[in-house]
Amino acid sequence: MTQYESSPKPIPNNPRNQAEDAAGAEFGPEAVLIMAEALESVCRALDITEDMGRERDIIVLRIIGLAQTGAIDARALHDRMLAELRSQLVNGLEAFGQGDSGR
Repeated sequence: MTQYESSPKPIPNNPRNQAEDAAGAEFGPEAVLIMAEALESVCRALDITEDMGRERDIIVLRIIGLAQTGAIDARALHDRMLAELRSQLVNGLEAFGQGDSGR
């Protein structure tokens, strides 16, 4: 390699890079691609943009957690993520509504 050549640099906020970085050596390349696809799909569904790093990191970690249970299918990961988020939203709204009961 010459001084003018460089090794490929990861694309910032690229879903594949995020999944690879977070998953490490725990998953093979095919599983990482599947998780990256799920990440892209979930972020698209929730309008989470590439500049929303914190939100994307949370989703990446949860997708990895789901994949560790054996769910290595992009559609299944997408569906489970959205179901969990809906559940959290409903629980949060219920808790929020209970907090207002004293007014």
